[in-house]
Amino acid sequence: MNPASSSYVENYFCHNKFVGALLGTIDALGSFFYHNKKAKRLPTKVHKILLCRNDHLGDVLMLTPIISALREHFNEAEIHLVVASGSRPLLPHISGIARFHYFDISILNRENKAGIYKIGKMICQIPKFILTLRKNAFDIGIDFRPHLGNLLPLLGLCNIKYLIGYKTGGFGFFCNQTIIFNQNRHFIENMFDCIQPLIPDVDPKKYPIRLFLSEKSSKALIYNKKTLPSHYIIVHPFAGNPAKYWPLNKWNQLIKLMLENQACSIVLLGGHAEIHYIYEIIPKITPQCIDLVGQTSIPDLIGIIKGCDLFIGLDSLLIHIAAAYRKPCVIIHGGIENSEQWKPWLTESSLFTSPINCAPCRLKNGCDKMKCINDITVESIFTAFKTYFKSRRS
Repeated sequence: MNPASSSYVENYFCHNKFVGALLGTIDALGSFFYHNKKAKRLPTKVHKILLCRNDHLGDVLMLTPIISALREHFNEAEIHLVVASGSRPLLPHISGIARFHYFDISILNRENKAGIYKIGKMICQIPKFILTLRKNAFDIGIDFRPHLGNLLPLLGLCNIKYLIGYKTGGFGFFCNQTIIFNQNRHFIENMFDCIQPLIPDVDPKKYPIRLFLSEKSSKALIYNKKTLPSHYIIVHPFAGNPAKYWPLNKWNQLIKLMLENQACSIVLLGGHAEIHYIYEIIPKITPQCIDLVGQTSIPDLIGIIKGCDLFIGLDSLLIHIAAAYRKPCVIIHGGIENSEQWKPWLTESSLFTSPINCAPCRLKNGCDKMKCINDITVESIFTAFKTYFKSRRS
């Protein structure tokens, strides 16, 4: 078995054998009753396309190359996008979408609420969601989630003429065409596989991540030019999943080395939830180290990242914003996920991980030791930082 998938049960991207067996049974029965779905052909005329990416902010941003390709080849079609309600702050910066629809899968919901609340919220959304999509009568529907929590069971009830998705998250029998997900390729390349039936000769490398610079982001960029140094490096020590954190004392050591050895300014970014970590990371208050943790909105982040010289951080939304503006990146990546899937798209980057036999484990909370990220040395990251400075001066 491929080591990259060794922690999953056979045929499905899940760890629980019971869940895998249950999905296998459901799919076997569904394939019997829906066997005619595979024989259906693609519509000859495409007027409406539905895309589904009801995951997190970074996942939605990584869909923008797909939107660009579809917009280029189906310039008269109406493209709709299903996202989680938590993605709303990002949506004003994504162009090419006629309408957004919202649906919150309970297992993907990051609200600080009880599980029963999340399940109840999801169930209450179902009738309106199905009714709205049925009214739109989509020609093509594509679900880009290969794991548990896809929308195929609902999309199968929405009168979509031709449905494309992965079967590794279960319910693939609802699809007219299923796509094989390759865990050793970039996630964006895998998503392009989903639109190859529509655009056979599509070249993923032609389509970078794109962000629409809103009026707020433009104002933030102008404001930053007045208040921030003309040249600065972003350090982002946080991620949506705390299991992906690099030890805070190592960030402290890295920033000390950067300030002591190079004439540079550092801008520290993070959300409100990370404010209490800041005093463990910043060595001391200094004009060279600017703390903006918990002080930025999405438009602010876009403006700040667009103006930086270098981005140093973890696997998060912010590395994909940096990729959208082709900023060089130094990424510290643990072994929970395959780093090849999530590295910055089409931009210069140095990616650091500590290779061990159990990586990628794909366990949401990792393990107690987390050697895959804890063993990454401060010296290796500092060396990448110095290499960047040398190349800039030359």
